[in-house]
Formats: sequence, structure tokens, C-alpha cells
Amino acid sequence: MMAQLKQYMKYRQLPYPTQHRIIAYYEFCFQQRYFREIEILNTLSTYMRQEINMHACRKLVENVTFFNNLPLSLLTRIVAILKAEIFLTNDVIVRANQLGDCMYFIASGTVAIYSNTGKEICHLEDGAYFGEIALVMPEARRVASVVAIEICELYRLDRADFARTIHPYPMLWEQIKKIAIKRHERTTILNTQ
Repeated sequence: MMAQLKQYMKYRQLPYPTQHRIIAYYEFCFQQRYFREIEILNTLSTYMRQEINMHACRKLVENVTFFNNLPLSLLTRIVAILKAEIFLTNDVIVRANQLGDCMYFIASGTVAIYSNTGKEICHLEDGAYFGEIALVMPEARRVASVVAIEICELYRLDRADFARTIHPYPMLWEQIKKIAIKRHERTTILNTQ
């Protein structure tokens, strides 16, 4: 696989820094056995895949304040729509002032949060989350940039998927919206200090 990858990069005449980042990405994936996991999951029933996903991601989702009191059936549906993503060191995950359409959960790794002026605010690690305001306020711009400090495994929750999932629960939707807006207001205040 790596030999093929190197031939492909040479054929495309990719710059060396890009080649090194691609190799680092694949090496990380091989070390974590992502490719075998995908093959295994694809052979299982939908129910078994959901059970495995629930086991792997439930704690991440439960760490989110506004997901704390959700019924297990809804929590299971939210976990099922999460999408795994790998970010390399120095990858910009989200940029300040851009429209957001998803939130992220940190399964492993560390990210740095930067204000829109470029000032480092804090670091977030395994189990943390960010970008939740994008789920409830489609017109809101990101208040901070988020950059991977090391290789990170994140799970993305897209607004459109979340909206379809939460639609049958309007009271929960309003509760989630209020909590997310309060957190957004606190972040905005920190951003101006």
C-alpha cells in the first residue's frame, strides 16, 4: 500500500511537504488499524455496527452538556450519524469568522483554540468538544479557529443530520438551543478580552 502511495505521489508530482503529511496520515491510520476496522464493520449487521459505535462514542456525546438528559434511543441515533475524521499536526479544523455547519468531538489528540485575532485561548483534549453553536444557529460564524496540535481523531456531527434526528423532539431541541447559545455568548466574551 505504501509503495503504491509513494508512486502515486511521485506521478502527481506532489510537493515534498504534502507527501510527508500524506505518509504521516497513512502511518497513523495503519498504526490505529483503521483500515481493518472498516473492513470488519462492513461485514457486520447494522445493529452490530450501531452497538460498536455506541460503545466507542457514547462517552464523547454524553460529555456535551445539552446531550446529558437525552433518551437513550435519541443518543443512539446521534452516535450513529457521527463521522470519524483524522487531522494531522497543524491542520486547521475550523477557521474563525467562517460559517459553521458541524460540531466536533475529540476522541484522541489535542487542539488549540485561537481567537479571531490569533491569540491562543486554550487547549482541548480527549473527551472535549467544540463548534456546537453551528448545530443550532446556521447563520452564526465561528468565534474561534481550532488547530490540531498533534494527530487527532475527531468525530463530526453535521447540522443537517442532527436536525433530522432531533426534529421529532421539539422540546429537547429548544433546550439544546438555549444551552448552546449561552455557551456561545461566554465564548464571545472570552474572545473580546
